[in-house]
Amino acid sequence: MDLSLVALVGAVFLIAGTVKGVVGLGLPSVSIALLTFALGPDPAVVLMLMPSLVTNLYQAAVGGHFRALVHELRYFFVGAALTLWAGVVWRGTFEPTSLTLLVGGLVMLYAIVGLAVPRWPIPGPRQTRWSHPTLGLATGLMTGLSGLAVLPGVLYIQALQLGRDRQVQCQGLLFTLTTVGLLLAFGSRGIATAELLTLSAFGVVPAIAGVWLGSRLRRRLSEQQFRRAVLIALLLLGGYIILRTLVGEH
Repeated sequence: MDLSLVALVGAVFLIAGTVKGVVGLGLPSVSIALLTFALGPDPAVVLMLMPSLVTNLYQAAVGGHFRALVHELRYFFVGAALTLWAGVVWRGTFEPTSLTLLVGGLVMLYAIVGLAVPRWPIPGPRQTRWSHPTLGLATGLMTGLSGLAVLPGVLYIQALQLGRDRQVQCQGLLFTLTTVGLLLAFGSRGIATAELLTLSAFGVVPAIAGVWLGSRLRRRLSEQQFRRAVLIALLLLGGYIILRTLVGEH
């Protein structure tokens, strides 16, 4: 591991952690987008694992709604756990170029949906009987394939309108579950090498520093304006990843 790579990882997780500290999410999306651009799709996901796990464990545990959320969304979480491994296996059938295009497309789609700010219909008790397990299965599959749990997972959690504190804790639960699943699945397939995991562990410190910095900035910045700026940056970055990949093919 040369110093330029260590510096790159440190800078990426400081940025991604700051975003998470301000808006409560975004560490996987920002870090995977930036690292895919620099290093490729598989190293990007592996490097994200340790910083995401450490920062989300705290987010999942704190809030006072752990048991209630696990009980209420148990079929959603179980569904995500059941299909995540299948998503990783499916990922193995893709060429690196295709995976890079997929990551760029998902990052752009997430940004577009976030910027559109649609008024999601709140699912009632009858709808959640099927939407919890169905969207859980879809979330696990897409997370295993792309490394990102935002589509449809985060969007669905936001649609449930759980309230600020419960939503943040629920997102922490989802990210912790999917990160552990990715770590086990990537490790078993030989993708998560010792070198990458060591570098990922190094990224924990700047990620925590970024979360602390972001939490301080939250008091001075408009969360909505900052979130909009992040989504615009992700939209441009996702588009650039796709454009650079397509141009490189020719």
